[in-house]
Amino acid sequence: MKNILGVLLLLFLPGLKGINFAQPAPAGETQTGRPSSTNATTTTTTACFQCGGTGQVKCNGPECKDGMLECPGPCLKLSKGTWEHLVVAGHDPEELWQKFNQSDGSWQAWNQGHLGEVIEMQEGKAVNVGKCKVCAGAGNIKCGVCNGTGLIVCPTCGGKKVVSSSWTAFNNPKLKNPPKTIRFKDGRTLVGKIEMRLGSKVFLRTEDGKQLEVEAAELAPESASQPAPH
Repeated sequence: MKNILGVLLLLFLPGLKGINFAQPAPAGETQTGRPSSTNATTTTTTACFQCGGTGQVKCNGPECKDGMLECPGPCLKLSKGTWEHLVVAGHDPEELWQKFNQSDGSWQAWNQGHLGEVIEMQEGKAVNVGKCKVCAGAGNIKCGVCNGTGLIVCPTCGGKKVVSSSWTAFNNPKLKNPPKTIRFKDGRTLVGKIEMRLGSKVFLRTEDGKQLEVEAAELAPESASQPAPH
């Protein structure tokens, strides 16, 4: 019998080498493979005040209107040239027309139904050469800033939709003119922005929106002003 048990042990011992016989944890404790961290820090966030939590704001491209710009090409536009009412047979008297004078003293006119088309002078005659090659007759083109969407990524949150809870519209790291702790020669201080200097006057804006007018001579040297905390 002893010989049989010895043979069985020899057969099973190699397979037991990879088994982890962990000791049970003492009562009230839980075993874990990684030490817990107690130094983790969190930053509270809130919906971005500039975009309302959407991550986008209205495009600020020059002359952008809902993502479109007026065509820079030579086509007919209501904003260019002189438009007037003319009595033309078969047309509504409320229609607007633009005249083009010709070399023989006569004129040709086209109404607003031809917006986006190009009128050229050829041998002294006004000729409609068809749709504008710049806007394909639409009269407008996509804004290059927003690609026609009318929206751009919010410059405050960078499209993340949230910002630190400590940020405000008045004071945050994205501002080009952030508020400062402004010091006066008499020892007073206030947090605000210097909006304008006019002669001996300095105009300040405080966080509650009030504008203050002070004498420049009342302020301590500029170097004494410190960035406001945020």
